[in-house]
Amino acid sequence: MLQTDIEKAIKLLESKVSAFKGDFTLADASAVSGLSVDEAKSALDAMMAKYDCRLRLTENGDLIYGFGASLRRRGAKTWKDYVAAIGQIFWKIFTWFYKAWIAITLVVYFGIFLVLLIAMVVAAVAASKDSKRSPVNLGKIFDVFFSIFRWRTITGDIGYKVDNRGYRYKNYTPRPSPLNENKKSFMASVYDFVFGPERVQIDPLANAREVAAYLRREKGIITPAELIALAGWTREKAESFLSDCIVRFQGEILFTDNGVIYGRFDQITRKKESAQDGAIEYYWDEYEPDYELTGNTTGRNALISFMNIFNLAFSVLILKTYYRPLEDMPWMNESPWIGVFLGWVPFVFSLIFFIIPLFRSFAIIKQKRNRRAMNVRKRIMRYLFSIPSASATVDEVVTYINGKSKGEEVLKKHDVQEALDSMLRDFNGETTLNNNGDVRYTFPQIEQELKESELLRKNRSIDNDLGAVIVDTQNTQS
Repeated sequence: MLQTDIEKAIKLLESKVSAFKGDFTLADASAVSGLSVDEAKSALDAMMAKYDCRLRLTENGDLIYGFGASLRRRGAKTWKDYVAAIGQIFWKIFTWFYKAWIAITLVVYFGIFLVLLIAMVVAAVAASKDSKRSPVNLGKIFDVFFSIFRWRTITGDIGYKVDNRGYRYKNYTPRPSPLNENKKSFMASVYDFVFGPERVQIDPLANAREVAAYLRREKGIITPAELIALAGWTREKAESFLSDCIVRFQGEILFTDNGVIYGRFDQITRKKESAQDGAIEYYWDEYEPDYELTGNTTGRNALISFMNIFNLAFSVLILKTYYRPLEDMPWMNESPWIGVFLGWVPFVFSLIFFIIPLFRSFAIIKQKRNRRAMNVRKRIMRYLFSIPSASATVDEVVTYINGKSKGEEVLKKHDVQEALDSMLRDFNGETTLNNNGDVRYTFPQIEQELKESELLRKNRSIDNDLGAVIVDTQNTQS
């Protein structure tokens, strides 16, 4: 089929999306376009490469290409995404501005303390001469000064912490103090007090790399259930990502005699022996990073709060004295700059210093609640995928999960009940009643797909030998 013919077919199918509410079967595409079935298949594959697409298989073996009510290019952003991105840009600008304000404010105070510091250095040098001890490390002193302007509060190294519920999670190592490498930098603590510590971010391509490694290990076969196990997605998201993988890794959509849809990838399995694949982590292997208000110790937060309360109270006193000068301080209102720089500027600065973490605390309460729900879900999914054929009541799931705990919190029945009800919707689960009237939860679609994928791999042999090199451009160049 010529490229121009494919483009015409795509345009024709694109114009019919709204009429079909975004869902096409191969027969629909052929009928509406007048193309042959093979030509329609080529056009749909080209559309799938161009637009987001969810693949579904009916019980009668028909494959449905779901493009949604309106076409959306792969990787395209919605208006909501643009608004969020713009908001993040403004927030980042404000963050840098306020950090600069913090740094400049501290420099002003630093100038006052510098006189004392010089006196201390002179005294220390004199003492070192008298006692013949090692010379004073002036580099450390200057490092303290320049640390004020190091606005990045982390080193970039990733470590692990355990929250108060026993969930172990990744976190960035904070920037160490220039005077004590075993302690967090005081300035990093100040910036984190206002804006919070940076949370470990997931690489946007991490899921794709993980799927690629999984395909290489599992003979190029993958089902939506396995994508759910890798990323924790809903059924709909997993089916959509499967189509993305088909395009990304040059695979093909197939289905078994039992009606299980799966992707088969031949190209991705071919590799050099020395090539190292990425790590494979199932969704439940890593708990969600925590949302922290400051990431500081209680003592450090108390010290920072005291300093800001002092500045706030003193600025109020200056303003009060400026507008109602005392008899023995008539000079206080002689210049408007006194009220501005000694009153209003530190007053506004100190208010913002407290207001930002106050508003963040409300958002963090919700974020922590959602994070805990995700971690509970991970623990249940570990059970679900370890015994996919199991049919269990809420009490049985609670007993199993708490029995497998490695220091995590003891889950209550209502926690598991809420998570299971959510997973029923997300994974097309089912419920039945036993003889005692207890509700039993099952996930037959996941069970069937996992069984079918094992059979497919058992009966599949792949040849990933690249063979000998027969053409080398280095040898052919003159």
